[in-house]
Amino acid sequence: MAELSGHTGAIYYSPSATSSTSANNSVVLSGGAADISGIGGSTRLVTAVKSSSGGPNIFLPWSYNVASEILTVTGGGSDTVYVDTILWGSVPTVAGGFFNWSLDCEVNMLNSTDFGSGGFQESIPGQSTWSATADRHWIDIEWAVDVGNTPVILYFYVEATSNLFASWGYVSGISPTVNVGEIVDETITMQGLHSVDLTVWS
Repeated sequence: MAELSGHTGAIYYSPSATSSTSANNSVVLSGGAADISGIGGSTRLVTAVKSSSGGPNIFLPWSYNVASEILTVTGGGSDTVYVDTILWGSVPTVAGGFFNWSLDCEVNMLNSTDFGSGGFQESIPGQSTWSATADRHWIDIEWAVDVGNTPVILYFYVEATSNLFASWGYVSGISPTVNVGEIVDETITMQGLHSVDLTVWS
């Protein structure tokens, strides 16, 4: 497990009430990566990357940086891949900010021990996951009650740099501590939907 921490962050979401799926978008990679901002919609969540548009698809390992809109495919080279996404029709807006964040990244190791292991347990990497906790204040109070139902974009700003960690995820829990006027200060927990990527904030 790797733990990252910082002072400030932000939560963005699409206020559009509707979303649509977009399947088999052809993307040509260069050096295993591609800018996919040209796929329709103002906000996109990548759900699958495949080696063919039809028939028996081979699902490829990938990561998508929501801040830079760069898709990276492991071992992709200059291949053409086919990308499935969920699209929102509006530009994301700020739901609120948070501070004192802690981000835990973990890989679930799978037991691969066999008779040739010489008495030692062997493992191979399985699924990756991440979760985070932070203190926060809300701007959009109505949205704040929609815990775990609406995917959001999470930015974790790295102190004293132009970098941030970015990913899609859910706000999975809210623990109120103070409620004064229009500001609600609470502890929140967040759960990732896919990889969290480091990018330059501009």
